[in-house]
Amino acid sequence: MPKPITAYECIHGCGKFLKTYRIMERHEEACLCNLANRTCRTCLHDEKLTMGKFACGAGVEKGGEKIIRHCPQWTNTIAEE
Repeated sequence: MPKPITAYECIHGCGKFLKTYRIMERHEEACLCNLANRTCRTCLHDEKLTMGKFACGAGVEKGGEKIIRHCPQWTNTIAEE
């Protein structure tokens, strides 16, 4: 019979599950889906091009990076109420 375990899911919706609460807390602080990190994944300007290339619609030079953190041109993809 399988042994049940407890797992924690990221509150930012990235789909990550971890076994310990403390490791999940650290993940959530750095999570690419955390709006506080202002990453490309949560930005209105993020564009995926062909062949796995990414671009920024706001003109930010990514310098070969797929994800930029704390971008000055970041715009929230979630409509503010």
